[in-house]
Amino acid sequence: MHLASLRPLKQEYYKQIYQQHLNKAIPDYRWAIQNLKLEESGQVFAMATLIIIFALATVSDSAPRQGDTSEGIESSVADIISIFTTVKGITTMMADDTPIRRGVINSPYAVCTTGYEIPEAQTAEMPIAVQLRYQNLSTTCLYTLLSGKESEIEACRNALDLLYRTHQELIFILSRKGYDLSVDVDPSYLVRWIARVSAEFMTILRQNNTAALIIVAEFFTLMALLDSTWFAKNISVNALNAIRKIIKPPDLCWLRTVVPEDREAILGRGKV
Repeated sequence: MHLASLRPLKQEYYKQIYQQHLNKAIPDYRWAIQNLKLEESGQVFAMATLIIIFALATVSDSAPRQGDTSEGIESSVADIISIFTTVKGITTMMADDTPIRRGVINSPYAVCTTGYEIPEAQTAEMPIAVQLRYQNLSTTCLYTLLSGKESEIEACRNALDLLYRTHQELIFILSRKGYDLSVDVDPSYLVRWIARVSAEFMTILRQNNTAALIIVAEFFTLMALLDSTWFAKNISVNALNAIRKIIKPPDLCWLRTVVPEDREAILGRGKV
């Protein structure tokens, strides 16, 4: 897929090669995750990571173009939801008390099943602009868009709380001396948010609910930090454009509008 994005004239050739390899690997992968052994868990988790990267790439500028290769990429909300479905499908297999989880919980790959947190980041001070943004979304935005729907409000608020903590860790990490954004950003810091959101939030999202889409847009704004990677090139722009197309005009005021290259805004020091 990466080569197809780099060499438009040979795109069809590389797309076919990519699909052939994927068709061969997926059956073995499915068998492996159903019969996971500790000594093979590394390869299985590596394949799971690749599948997630492929899903992310479908919303990036590296996604294979359809038809005329001179046309740009146009992602849809369905492409976005497919990322969530892919990640949640993998994490469901690693749910508490499943045979797979019990088999690898003491392995070096346990982090893939449980996520990980940075204790120091939990007390890190968030920029005022970021705090106000999340506070506004958790209160006024949700009460406006989900008036009277307490269960949905709670699901969306929990998703926002998880995203806030993810954002907090990112700000903490990026503030460390000597941190190289182009080298050190770990996609798992971001993608794990998808793994953690509730099943109810997923249900709301699949209904193209405006409140859920606004929250997802916040997530993809953070994904701008990965713009230098081939599988996430312009992913935030493409995702926000797709979301903007299906949100009713009166509700667009809640949608994040910063451009992805505005790192200051992502870190809470610029306009949000």
